[in-house]
Amino acid sequence: MQIQVRLNWSERTDRYRRLSVAESMDVVYTSLISTFPELLMSKEAMFTMKLESELRDAFMAEAEASHRPASQVVRELMREFVERQRQAREYDVFLRAKVDTARAQIASGQYASDADVEARFAARRTALRAKAGGADA
Repeated sequence: MQIQVRLNWSERTDRYRRLSVAESMDVVYTSLISTFPELLMSKEAMFTMKLESELRDAFMAEAEASHRPASQVVRELMREFVERQRQAREYDVFLRAKVDTARAQIASGQYASDADVEARFAARRTALRAKAGGADA
């Protein structure tokens, strides 16, 4: 799959200008891209990509069945992808910081052995059972 993105700042008033497409392409789907909310969109970028005829036909049929323009569906998919990628990066940063903190604690001797943890929680379970008035189970 080949994706081409071109920004045409000098001709911003011509929103629907088509890009020239290579002759070897079987199917070209061109969509206008927005970087603003749907109602206040200023579509200044053109997006052209190669895809299989069957995929294009199936996509267009599903977009029509949902009573939405294909360009709107593509914009929604792109926004979802961008958001998922942002969340994944944020989680990676969070996880990396957590691992670094744990490694620093281990290096400084701030950790408990498995036997220590088991002993603490056995004592907690015993105390909770006694408080609840239950028998050992």
